[in-house]
Amino acid sequence: MRKQVLALSVVSSFVACDGANANPDAAAGDASASAAADVQILDGSVGDTGAPGALGLTLSTIAGKTIGTTSTFSSSSLRATWTPPSGVDHVRIQMVGGGDTLTFNAAKDAKTLDLTDLNSSTSYTATVLLCADSACATPTAASGGTVTADVPAESWVLQATGDGTDKATKIVSDGNVRIHAIAYGAGAPVAQAGRTQLYYGPQPSPQAGVQGLVVGPAKQVATTDAPTLIAFDSLAGSSGVEKPTSATLWINEVATGQAVPLGGALGDKIRLYFESNGSDGKTRIIYVDSVDGYVGRDFNSGTETRCRTAADYGTGGGCEPKLAIGVTGDTGDWGLALTNVRQFKIGVKTLDDWRWRGEVGTFMWVTIDQTTGCTTDSHNQAYAVWDGTGWKFQKDSKNCPLLMSDAQAPSPLHLGGARFKMYFGTPSDKTGAVTPSKLPFPGPKRVVYANGARSGDASVVDYADWDARSAGRDVTFLWPSGKTLNASEEGYLDDFVHLTPTFDKSLQVAYLAMTDGTVPPFSVAAILANP
Repeated sequence: MRKQVLALSVVSSFVACDGANANPDAAAGDASASAAADVQILDGSVGDTGAPGALGLTLSTIAGKTIGTTSTFSSSSLRATWTPPSGVDHVRIQMVGGGDTLTFNAAKDAKTLDLTDLNSSTSYTATVLLCADSACATPTAASGGTVTADVPAESWVLQATGDGTDKATKIVSDGNVRIHAIAYGAGAPVAQAGRTQLYYGPQPSPQAGVQGLVVGPAKQVATTDAPTLIAFDSLAGSSGVEKPTSATLWINEVATGQAVPLGGALGDKIRLYFESNGSDGKTRIIYVDSVDGYVGRDFNSGTETRCRTAADYGTGGGCEPKLAIGVTGDTGDWGLALTNVRQFKIGVKTLDDWRWRGEVGTFMWVTIDQTTGCTTDSHNQAYAVWDGTGWKFQKDSKNCPLLMSDAQAPSPLHLGGARFKMYFGTPSDKTGAVTPSKLPFPGPKRVVYANGARSGDASVVDYADWDARSAGRDVTFLWPSGKTLNASEEGYLDDFVHLTPTFDKSLQVAYLAMTDGTVPPFSVAAILANP
């Protein structure tokens, strides 16, 4: 199968070095120095190396896990092979694709190199540059032309005992929707070290009357063994942030949340952000902090370990909330006619530190509805950035938040440095939706990428550093047999969160809510087969 080669433009430079003579400060080189030549198209089949370029350069896919009868290939790497040149200090392979330029250095006598940190389902053009000295200040393009190849798509494997929604493994006994999870790293309490912890909405049973977010600690320390990643206890009824007995201005229903471990000047604790509609009918993003440090199970400074009464949430109460993102009329400059801010996720650089220390430039994607003067779409992701004291929307000239429309349930994952990817549903595509059904149908899942080097401060991820919504890559989900989930099975996956439980990109896990459109949603897990 041959794929169309995408037109590419260089807008930034991101340096990823490998090899004995790696030089991260060297210039990236001039991609225009090489003429269009041999084109290599990869379709994920073994041995499909296409036509060689300069120095006999070929690019090939790297095998991932085999799932049942389906072979997968790395969704972030390609393997370069070439004939070593003579009379050089070292060789540089320059990769241009997806709005980024990456350079990889290899020793002069090297013959092969794995090109990592690439974006999935993205076409890259490779150029061989020759470096006369270690600084590689004036690289020259090797004669023979360029090679173009496509990185394969991501393949996520649902953890299940067989194929089908009824065979999917429930990761927590009463798990429902509103799922988030954190991973504990170095410096965590002994009991939490190396484990993950869920924050989720429970089923009505067995803890009748619990509506909100409860805590689910992992049964085991996370390893590459799947059983350690998919078994959690339920603390429903003893720990959590719940719907109050009577509504307050900010809190009535407690909906989707995100727990963020804090550090540094912010204190050693867990901050639980969550969306809630108040007695005024408006929905905001608010937060409460744990009173048991990193244990993150008690958010009530009173005698209770649960937040569940109007008094708890009132002024001076044990769970008095603070405003993170407000609506028009609240204190703060929130924009035009903004009446609801809903499902959200904060992009914490977890591969740098599992704790957030209030770094300026940290971003939040947050859902807004149709907003007069700004958007007529019902599913929009607005972009807010932490300025050191609060979250501020990045806006356009009309005072409207900058948006990614037709996107639902955002879930960012740190890739290192100022690089992220983000998953989302495409609710406009109703293929596979059950009629009638009252359950949300987020639609097929897509992933986009961000690189802070694309604009402004290279260490900060701004709205402009993200792919356009139209560049969303397809994400494949597989059953244990290797069979691809159908449109209905994938489309109903909701409230998902992605994390690296061991802080290594070779192990990526997603926790999701699953339903067939008729049964109540329940919590499941998927593992990336081809990082």
